[in-house]
Amino acid sequence: MRAAAQLMTIALTAGAASAQSAGPAWDAVIAAAKKEGAVTIYANYDPNVIPKITAAFEKTYPGIKVEAIRLVGTTQYQRFMRERSEEHTSELQS
Repeated sequence: MRAAAQLMTIALTAGAASAQSAGPAWDAVIAAAKKEGAVTIYANYDPNVIPKITAAFEKTYPGIKVEAIRLVGTTQYQRFMRERSEEHTSELQS
């Protein structure tokens, strides 16, 4: 898993405050994620919530852009499977 995806996963599940207090190993993840510069997420969230999540993440971790694409149900699964066969997929799906 790319560092930016790892960072986004932890921030979404544990909360940004918990993630930020994780210590030197976490600092290395943040540095690697900033070097990557972006993370793509296929989100099944309410369309009104997605911009709030991405804005909060980008504010907490400046230098890491979030590309959130809202896909639901079979559309999300089909895109994931197609991209997986091409060895390119989103870093995170919700």
